[in-house]
Amino acid sequence: MAVRLFGPLSVTSLYLIACSSTVGGRNNSDGDDGQDAATGGVQVDDAGGASGSGGTSAGGHSTAGGQSNVSGESGIGGGSSSGAGPGAGGGPGAGGDGPGAGGDGPGAGGDGPGAGGVGGGGPTAGGASNSGGEPGSGGAPEVVTLPDLQGGQNGFATRYWDCCKPSCGWTGNSSNPVDSCDINDNNIGVNDEARNGCESGGTAYTCNNWAPWSKSDTLSYGFVAFNGVPCGTCYQIRFSGTSSRGTPTPGIEGKQMVVQVTNIGGIEGDQFDILIPGGGVGLLNGCSTQWGVSNNDLGAQYGGFRSVCGADAGCIQNMCQNAFGDSPDLMAGCEWYTDWLQMADNPDIRFQQIDCPQEILDRSGG
Repeated sequence: MAVRLFGPLSVTSLYLIACSSTVGGRNNSDGDDGQDAATGGVQVDDAGGASGSGGTSAGGHSTAGGQSNVSGESGIGGGSSSGAGPGAGGGPGAGGDGPGAGGDGPGAGGDGPGAGGVGGGGPTAGGASNSGGEPGSGGAPEVVTLPDLQGGQNGFATRYWDCCKPSCGWTGNSSNPVDSCDINDNNIGVNDEARNGCESGGTAYTCNNWAPWSKSDTLSYGFVAFNGVPCGTCYQIRFSGTSSRGTPTPGIEGKQMVVQVTNIGGIEGDQFDILIPGGGVGLLNGCSTQWGVSNNDLGAQYGGFRSVCGADAGCIQNMCQNAFGDSPDLMAGCEWYTDWLQMADNPDIRFQQIDCPQEILDRSGG
């Protein structure tokens, strides 16, 4: 879960190889300029060939009081903050079921551009026509691959979904800010005048299509809160199947994600707080307003539905249906968590910066 600051903030990232598109510089206490990202290796294979992907984008949610939420069940949740005014520091965030580590100090909005990346594979060639014969059918379905992560750093992942406007949604927090959506999930783009939906009178929220989505049985894309890097940075993360702060999930060993930083929060330096519907709202809750549900329908404040249901997929799915069953994007993200991520609880990861795939950039707008 994550906490949102109402004002521009810096970003957080995952155990991925971060991508460096022109994202706002890091909003840390020193106001460092954005650092260049390492090149990445997401590859899209189709009938027309494959090409590397790149780019970046980021975000983070801030809290009105400068506090950060945390997600996860084990006392170190992912505390991201989203909010309005730039430069508000994150206060201590509560982690998982127990209190978590506190947030950062005030951040200055940096603006050093990173190198932009390129998008997915080339066009798929249609079937050739034989002389006198009928044209062939279209190209083969797209297959996205990612080399297994070599090296990188150790970390862990948590979960949250607070519905708040992401911290990287303000131009004061990023030179390449991300989009927000209105209460009905209509994309409103980058709008500094739109107040955070987690604030009284707010109208801007996290877009529903930011829920994680799978590209294959072993690769998925998504968005995270992560501290200390520019908005829009992308990371490759590799799940180990173990959990130092929760229950091991051997079935996800070797699975990977590419994630983009769109938020920051009161989380640890090696913690990636993944946006997962039903992952817990943390300190700030915009979901009750946006979805028209009670706090009880949102599960545990830190840890969400998993903290209530344990590893019971049916229970989690029922809670998803009750909370946001009319949203196909959110329901798909709920099913992604129970099926693809196998209800992992604060899983251990390795991560490394990578170029952002164009598909992620197109979805975030950053």
